[in-house]
Amino acid sequence: ENWSTAITNYKQACSLMPEAVRKAKSGAELARKRKAAAKAATAALREATAKFAVAKDTTNSDASRRQAAKAALQLLSDLSDKSDLSDYLSPSDKRRIATLRSNIANLAATLKPPGPQKGSAWTVPEVGMEFVWIKALNSWVGKYEVTNGEYRKFKPDHDSKEYKGHTLNKDRQPVVYVNFDDAQEYAKWLTKRERAAGRLPSGYQYRLPTKDEWTIFCQCGDDRKYPWGDNWPPRSGHAGNYADETAKGSFPSWRSTIDGYNDGFTVACPVEKSWVNKWEIYGVGGNVWECTIKSSNDSSFDSWRGASWHDYYECNLRSASRRDYDASYRSYYYGFRLVLLP
Repeated sequence: ENWSTAITNYKQACSLMPEAVRKAKSGAELARKRKAAAKAATAALREATAKFAVAKDTTNSDASRRQAAKAALQLLSDLSDKSDLSDYLSPSDKRRIATLRSNIANLAATLKPPGPQKGSAWTVPEVGMEFVWIKALNSWVGKYEVTNGEYRKFKPDHDSKEYKGHTLNKDRQPVVYVNFDDAQEYAKWLTKRERAAGRLPSGYQYRLPTKDEWTIFCQCGDDRKYPWGDNWPPRSGHAGNYADETAKGSFPSWRSTIDGYNDGFTVACPVEKSWVNKWEIYGVGGNVWECTIKSSNDSSFDSWRGASWHDYYECNLRSASRRDYDASYRSYYYGFRLVLLP
């Protein structure tokens, strides 16, 4: 009888051992993971707090403050939302992480989004369009005429074609075969895009320049007769891309060009190789005609300004010259430039 009882007790003990061993091992693993979670939380909180300090420091640039806040939030998110240790964080660590995340997020919401800053040049992200700050206008003017590459961000299949075997379709050449309505639609598209990204100052929009704005950045504030100054004819290398000796050599059928003038280009040139004025705006004279609107309160067509690589008549090259027709016409010398204004 005693032997039978001993056997029974032994069998019961054997059946309980695996569960006891599993519980013992499970307890050890749980303790290890909790310890690792506590260590990770301490490190993440320390680093995120340091980055938060950078984000709060108003002596730092807006860009560095935004970057620090973003990095701090990412650290805390990785630990509490994505890490395999998140389930093992202690209640106190979870509270500390939640509080710090909330404080950083509140600060990040007050920081200015990346966008144009008054007094400084600006480049539209992804599109690559560059703008210069013009104090006389208290706003930005396109550094270059809108290029094929920039326009194709809006209409990928746009073709600026060619002129007598010379391409007008390279990415850095100014977009052509666009009319006034095409230019207006592009400006609206860019404005909508940048507003959605939170990068436009309140009340500002991308648009075509008014006739008066165009004259101001053409003359650089000194009432010059031509974009380059008051002398006629222009000196080679000191004016824009017009009908010159290079073009005359390529197109013998042309009746005339600017005698003795040579800019080195047969047709429209890459925008950064067109002549630059003292306000650091390229191609205001020549390369392509640029369309303008009547006023900031009247966005209807006013005129084409600035002449093009196809022009040589002195009257067309004047700062005051206006071609107030052909708004709907698309041609190999019509393009546009944008401004960023109220």
